[in-house]
Amino acid sequence: MKKTAPGGCQAWEFAADLDKEWFKVNPHRSYRIRCAIVGELPGVVSGDYVVVRQLCPGLRIRWPFVAEKPLPIGEAPEHVAETLFNRFYQGERSVGLRVGGGPGISSGRPEGGKDTHRRGQRGSHDVQ
Repeated sequence: MKKTAPGGCQAWEFAADLDKEWFKVNPHRSYRIRCAIVGELPGVVSGDYVVVRQLCPGLRIRWPFVAEKPLPIGEAPEHVAETLFNRFYQGERSVGLRVGGGPGISSGRPEGGKDTHRRGQRGSHDVQ
């Protein structure tokens, strides 16, 4: 499924807001897999996925990847998302997926705060 940010919204900001709301509704979860938002990280295009780890409320790491086949519809179980994230984080590439260059670093907008977006080479971190 193609996901894009609504007009006028930055893709990384839209993705960070989606994850923030999802983890708010699912407080028992620390990991999730979702369709990527086109442009949320460098090189992310339509058809890519993102595995997200919430370290604590408001602090998340996103890792983009491409599956060889479309993933099933619906939320992946916690243990599946956790295993996938940990394999990517540890540099394992033998999981039948193409990892998109590693995540960039970005900090989202803290509630009521200024935009503090940054990008780097190793991860996408959302601070909200």
